Amino acid sequence: MNNLLGPHDAATVVLFKAQFKTDLPKKADIKRLLHVTDLNFFKSRGQHNRTIESLERALDIVRGNTERRFSRVSSYTSTDYAVMHADVGSNLFLQLKYASELIEGFNLTYQALEELEELNDTFREMLEIGEDYDRWVKVALSNRDRLERAGITDASVSDLPFDVWQKQAECYARHAVEDARQRVAVWLEQYTWPSHVSEPHDNRLIAI
Repeated sequence: MNNLLGPHDAATVVLFKAQFKTDLPKKADIKRLLHVTDLNFFKSRGQHNRTIESLERALDIVRGNTERRFSRVSSYTSTDYAVMHADVGSNLFLQLKYASELIEGFNLTYQALEELEELNDTFREMLEIGEDYDRWVKVALSNRDRLERAGITDASVSDLPFDVWQKQAECYARHAVEDARQRVAVWLEQYTWPSHVSEPHDNRLIAI
């Protein structure tokens, strides 16, 4: 079972990218800027690699406008991530000071992560639909050429609307792909930190 978020079904996860360990923000600095007391750093390619990749993938789908079904490397691939208590908000000082290292912050629940996995899978499937049609057209063209090289005539293979098919392949399933991309965008809008923070956010735990 994925226990990234701890026992309370919710946590804030922040992705960072640093070439060297010394480039990462210091724990004490983040705690001071965000007014949090619980904070732990982990390597992105560690125990929760799959979940972190899912977050990175969502960013690449929407902000990177990717057309790839899957890639482990993108502009949003992190090296490390921080986990702290739920509903921690960013602030402008953090975003400015660590602009080169900070990728994105997420306020997550396990349900949100399950939703994201389904959305990412749907996007991949929509890309596959378009790729399947494109591949089918290329196979049909290849079969026509094979018959020509062999000096064999078969109208069911050679006399087909290849030009129409090739043109259709350019737009086949494009609406489906962009619809799936927009669904991931809606998820990101709901669960990521705002791009700009206009006022301080009190992240201190409230005593119950």
